[in-house]
Amino acid sequence: MLNFAEVMQRAAETDQQIASLKSGQKASIVDFINRLMAAYEVTISDLSAGQPSEGAPRRKPHRSPTPKYQDDKGRQWAGRGLPPLWVKEALASGKTLEDLLIKKSDA
Repeated sequence: MLNFAEVMQRAAETDQQIASLKSGQKASIVDFINRLMAAYEVTISDLSAGQPSEGAPRRKPHRSPTPKYQDDKGRQWAGRGLPPLWVKEALASGKTLEDLLIKKSDA
């Protein structure tokens, strides 16, 4: 059975072998990529063109919901979430949500 020192020695030797293989393969991969780039006339700037910068998340642009309700002062609410104070006040004064609905124009 191996003792701790022997296991650590084998681990170090294995790490060295991995590093050696990786660096050897890296050189051949870089050479292969360079040959492909030359064959297809691709430049380094072609590789990064149109790409977002590192770390920049790709998000859909935020669209605000279309307002559904409006009061006489032009304040609007889409009908999502808690109603704003002006809606609560209008309802308390006897109006209904139907009274506040934005009328669709026949344009």
